[in-house]
Amino acid sequence: MTLSGLTTDTQYYYRMVSKPAGASAALYTSTDEYRFHTQRAPGSTFVFSIQGDSHPERAPQQFR
Repeated sequence: MTLSGLTTDTQYYYRMVSKPAGASAALYTSTDEYRFHTQRAPGSTFVFSIQGDSHPERAPQQFR
């Protein structure tokens, strides 16, 4: 899926709606609502987070 014609520095909200091929309209399902923000203007400031998962439930592996 390609989105085009989006405005820069804008928050967009979306949800996906689908149904099995050949099914009636009554079988449509939709996802929760999600959002994304398009590219900010050059030089503008913004904040973001990075989250890592070290898999602490796994035993450490030993490499030889």
